Amino acid sequence: NWSPAISLSRNHAGCRSITTAVDEKTGQSPLYEMSVMSYSLEGILSKSTVIRIAPRYILINRTGKTLYLKQGDASVFDNTEVSFDDIIGADENPRSFHWKNAESPKYVCLRFDEEGLPWSGCFILHLVGTHYMNIVTRGDEGELERKILRISIKQQDETFYISFKLHNLKYAPYIINNTTKLQMLFKQGVDEVTTWTRAEYKVVTPYAWDLPFKRNRILNIKIIEHDGIGGKEVNKDIRLDDVSKKGMSFTFNDIQYKATVKVKGVSKVLTITRDTRKRKTGRVGRALNNVKNRFLKDKSGSSYKDTQTRTKKNSRRRRSLLMDLNKVDFLAASKTEQIVHISLPIVGISIVNNMLSTPREELLYISLN
Repeated sequence: NWSPAISLSRNHAGCRSITTAVDEKTGQSPLYEMSVMSYSLEGILSKSTVIRIAPRYILINRTGKTLYLKQGDASVFDNTEVSFDDIIGADENPRSFHWKNAESPKYVCLRFDEEGLPWSGCFILHLVGTHYMNIVTRGDEGELERKILRISIKQQDETFYISFKLHNLKYAPYIINNTTKLQMLFKQGVDEVTTWTRAEYKVVTPYAWDLPFKRNRILNIKIIEHDGIGGKEVNKDIRLDDVSKKGMSFTFNDIQYKATVKVKGVSKVLTITRDTRKRKTGRVGRALNNVKNRFLKDKSGSSYKDTQTRTKKNSRRRRSLLMDLNKVDFLAASKTEQIVHISLPIVGISIVNNMLSTPREELLYISLN
């Protein structure tokens, strides 16, 4: 099949798609996407126009392992199907990528060249930026391990360069920290993800989305308690991208817990803790009442003569202290929170002639980049 017409005018850029005939073996019609650019030359060829045709997508494998690629949507996720559409070697040079089926969704799933591994979630090839996605590999003893794959997508002219690299777990985009002894499980809040991961007690768990391009970027957490007869279960939804000091409170077995998301370095850390606010409120209230009762007891135990001889100064001091105690709220949060970011790309010093006898002018300017 012929592609749409290509403009021969200068400084033109665009993409052209070419669909080939249906393959009799697979029953699919491959799709080739090409980037087209036109530009003028210089010198004696300044009146000439160059038409450059290049692949739309260039893939770069920096994981150190062979990668299998498969065109498909979220339904392919976690599937252990053996068939694949393309392969990139561990030490292979950057190579072009084309769609195997023009009618299928334009997403790509990945898996490593190891037996029995499931396919990763799908991602979009033309979404420029750095993205993180879970991928499964095998450990030294053959056990399944979750790693984080960093996908960097850059655009140059009309060509997209997509590189894959295993990300350092110390700098994971998200970290799950369970500081309680509750049995807590978590997963991405989409129907396609059905596998729950356990958040161990006081064990920091690096995390990335299984399907990073889904709109519903919510983490489902499940807290369970099993006994010999039955079990109790609580489900909560947490938005990991909503950073807040207040957090979300929930109750389990009549005990208050709190889930907060804070930024630490390059990671967003979800921390599940026991909410001790009410217990602290009770302790502070009891301390205030004890002080008040002590003053009232001293006052009631004094004789009439002692009361008359007590100086006005001590009486005013007692009343002032009681008034202050009634106003104390040790747990009240600050009503004003302010975060200021200052960026100074250049710091300059200007020396100005400010003598009255001469016109005001700048004599010297020094800048520190």
